[in-house]
Amino acid sequence: MKHIPSKHIGLLDHIKAFAISLVLLDHGVFLIGYEGYFQLADYIGRIAVAAFFFASGYLIEHTRREPFNAKEFLLNKVFRLYPLYFLSLAICFFYFPSHIYGSVWAYVLSIQAFVPHKADFLWFVSFYMSLMLLYGGMQGGRRASIVALAILSSAIVLSEHYFNFVNLSVFLLGVMAKKRQVLDDVGAVAGRGIMAISGSTYAIYLFHVPLAETILLIVQNDVVFWISYVVLSLSIGISINKLQRSITSKKRRMLPIQRPGHLPVSSEQQNLFETLSDAHADHGQADGGPARGRSGQV
Repeated sequence: MKHIPSKHIGLLDHIKAFAISLVLLDHGVFLIGYEGYFQLADYIGRIAVAAFFFASGYLIEHTRREPFNAKEFLLNKVFRLYPLYFLSLAICFFYFPSHIYGSVWAYVLSIQAFVPHKADFLWFVSFYMSLMLLYGGMQGGRRASIVALAILSSAIVLSEHYFNFVNLSVFLLGVMAKKRQVLDDVGAVAGRGIMAISGSTYAIYLFHVPLAETILLIVQNDVVFWISYVVLSLSIGISINKLQRSITSKKRRMLPIQRPGHLPVSSEQQNLFETLSDAHADHGQADGGPARGRSGQV
């Protein structure tokens, strides 16, 4: 049976909304060329990415289904992440190719987080999926956990991107924090705006760079750029997220919910299940977008 968490954790919405705001600030500084602030922006980006990976670990454990099915879990992630990923990649490839350097196959295979100093754009998606593989492997017991962790650690060492050990650590910290329900009883309430931003962080992350590059082609004034960049990044990201959820919801309604050993549920029960699922979809989204990449990339 699918498990639906009974509690929405408002604090995580605040964390994700704050983190994506830092991402927009970080990348905006690099895109507009404020060289004197590059180092500060780099620190801000590292804080943002750590916050996202902690939230990801917590949410993965919070929204897991019992009994856990690794194949279903990973396929769900692939279908949620990669359609928008390839759309963003195609836009930059054809219109802003300066963001695509090194091996194109690294981007197509989504392994850029493990290519030494060659490919950075959308690296977060690459590393996030490696963590999802790790999480799936960890469900197989202690031996499987050790093997999966050793493989990922070796890949990080070979890639020479050692800061990803920090990202790995905060992700596992998030998983352990959920097991102890550290944030479950924190009385933070998120408003509709914060929840909308929180649930749309992945879409905001994927499309804010090509959007910023487009604005820079039109706008010369820095103040106008920042206002347009932030407002449009948030509004377009939220709109894309709503569209994706609408498409997913329609596909679910086409397939009746059937559970082993149970009769098919009624249309009323199915609608209730979908409503509850959508209520937690913001928490179950791809859990964000990261900070700057290794060489000023996303």
